[in-house]
Amino acid sequence: MNMYDDYNKYIIENEELLNYLKNSNSSVMYCLMDVLEVLDYIYKKYVDKVKIDNELEEIFEIGFGYLSNCLIDINTYYKDYFGKDIILFNKYSTLIIYSIMLDDVKGYLLSEERLTDERSEMLDKASKLIESTLINLKEVEGNVVAEIEDILEMVLPKKHKYKPVYQVFAMIAEELGVY
Repeated sequence: MNMYDDYNKYIIENEELLNYLKNSNSSVMYCLMDVLEVLDYIYKKYVDKVKIDNELEEIFEIGFGYLSNCLIDINTYYKDYFGKDIILFNKYSTLIIYSIMLDDVKGYLLSEERLTDERSEMLDKASKLIESTLINLKEVEGNVVAEIEDILEMVLPKKHKYKPVYQVFAMIAEELGVY
């Protein structure tokens, strides 16, 4: 099996969850929509037996990796934390988005060889804050969100090129004319 067939299988396995997210207008889809659009666009080329150049192949590989990492976490939250209650899931969507962003920032810092022990500890602290709130179904307080935002601001170097994966895929989708 290749990554395109793996992607198709993965989408079928997660179709129910993706439909729940779309149909409930979950804000979590903000992190996934453009990635899905670009991956579907490239996958259709594969199905139509159109030659996929190296750049599109790399974009597909990165996007699929990001999507599968996100969906693993989203599935855990949806099934294990919220008992498949999409309304409860969406109530905590802000923190779920921050969780996705924390993973994304960590990946960025790692790829740039700028993930120090101090930055890693700060990101872990933010993740634990999110996990504690989600596991215990606590109210999302403004100070928790502010603390997470402060940590994100502190861990990113003052001069950085970081853009969230979903934002990069929005630009790719526009460039490819996917919409």
